[in-house]
Amino acid sequence: MSATNYLELKLADLVFGLSAYTGSATLYFGLSTADPTEAGVYTYEPDSTGAYSRVVVTNNGTNFPTGNPKSNGTAITFPVSTAAWSTTTTPLTHWFVTDSATLGAGDMLMSGAVTTSRVVDAAGIILEFAIGSITITAD
Repeated sequence: MSATNYLELKLADLVFGLSAYTGSATLYFGLSTADPTEAGVYTYEPDSTGAYSRVVVTNNGTNFPTGNPKSNGTAITFPVSTAAWSTTTTPLTHWFVTDSATLGAGDMLMSGAVTTSRVVDAAGIILEFAIGSITITAD
């Protein structure tokens, strides 16, 4: 997992008293065919073809229990594909967290590599992160 430059700067400003930072009440999980990097690049996110959309998750202790590493306390399930996603034969290799439901937009907070990459090249494919499968370690 990697925090983006956006989040790192927000936390640095918070620590040094330059500005307050309050986490979003709602987070959005998305997928990417490449590492979004610390710059938080959305270039490799699928478009809405085939019913791809980001997954809305309430930011609370049930969905993200206390602990290090922090992990998802509930499953994060993407919509069932209705056709091939715009990435067709390119595997989805990374997840990310952002503060916006709008594809290709918002402030990306962090990202990480998926354990097993997947291709969504047909209808009826379900991608899900099981409980505890997304881990965020403070080191």
